[in-house]
Amino acid sequence: MVEILGGTMTTDPYVPDTGAGVVGAKMALIFKPHVARCKAIDPNGTEWHFHLVQVVRDTVVGPGLGAQGNVGFRDRSVANGPSAGWGLDMEWQAQGDASYRTIVEARAGALRNRIAALPALIQAGDPSGALAAELADCQAQQALDTLKATPAGRAKAAAVTSLDPRYAQQRISELIPLFTTKVENTGGNALILPAPYTVGINARATLRDNPSSPVAANVLGMDFETAVLFEYGQPGARHSRYVGSVRWGWSRTAGKSDVQLVPLAEVSNAGVSADFTAAVTLWNGLTVPDPRNAPAQLPVMVIPTQ
Repeated sequence: MVEILGGTMTTDPYVPDTGAGVVGAKMALIFKPHVARCKAIDPNGTEWHFHLVQVVRDTVVGPGLGAQGNVGFRDRSVANGPSAGWGLDMEWQAQGDASYRTIVEARAGALRNRIAALPALIQAGDPSGALAAELADCQAQQALDTLKATPAGRAKAAAVTSLDPRYAQQRISELIPLFTTKVENTGGNALILPAPYTVGINARATLRDNPSSPVAANVLGMDFETAVLFEYGQPGARHSRYVGSVRWGWSRTAGKSDVQLVPLAEVSNAGVSADFTAAVTLWNGLTVPDPRNAPAQLPVMVIPTQ
C-alpha cells in the first residue's frame, strides 16, 4: 500500500505475465480516497470525481521505438529531452471487445434518456447554445457506440472512440456520462463521490492493465506513472488537480522471460513528476484524425499538466 495526499493506492493482483510467448505484467491498481484530506481541498460539499491517469515509457535495446500497443502512442510520446519516450497511456481507437461493450451498455440508458429530453429543453431556451452542444455530443457518442456494435465497427481503426485521457473512459466529450461501474475484465472505473462522502467497499477508482511484449521483441520493460486526478466544484465552475502519483512496471533480460516487477512506490505525494507533465503537455496540444470524416481533426480532451 502507498499513501498519497488524496488517499491510498493498493494492488490486487500485481504479478508477472509470461504466458503464450509474451512477457509483461498484470496489474489491478486500486485507489481509495481519504475524505478528510480531500475536504481540506474542497470544503464546500460538492460532487467529487476521482480518475486514474497513466503515462508510460518503453525500455528498448537497439534501434526502434519499442512495441507499445495502443494506437497512436508514438504520436503521444515526447520526442526529445529528458522526458523522451513518455506518453499518455490510453485507447483512442478501442476494439469493440467485451470491455468496450460493458462501457457502452452502462451508459446506453442515460444517453438515450438525455437525447430524448434535450430537444424540449433547447426549445424552452438555450441562449448560450450549451444544450445544443450537449445534444450534438450525445448523439455523436451514441452513433459511435452503435457503430462499435457492428462487425465492421469492431475493427480497431473503424472510429475514434475516445478523446479522454482519463483511464477506463471511452468517450468523446466531458458531457458524456462517466464509466463508474466496478466490473472485472474492463480497464477500470472512475469514482463519483457525492457529499457526505461515504467511502464504502465500492468507493474505489481502479485501473486494470496487462502491458506486455512478445518475447522476441526488443522491449526490455515498461515504466508507468499513475496519478490520481481529483475533480470538484460547482457545475460550471469545476476545478481539478492531481493528489499524488505512483510508479510501477516491469523489466527483463533480452530474449528471456525473467520478468521482474517494479515495486509500487510513491512518485509524488501531492502532484506528478516532470515526465508526467511533459507527456500531458504534449497530449493537450494534439488533434486526432477522424477516420470517419477525413481529413477532419478532432481536438483531445484537456487535463491539468501538474
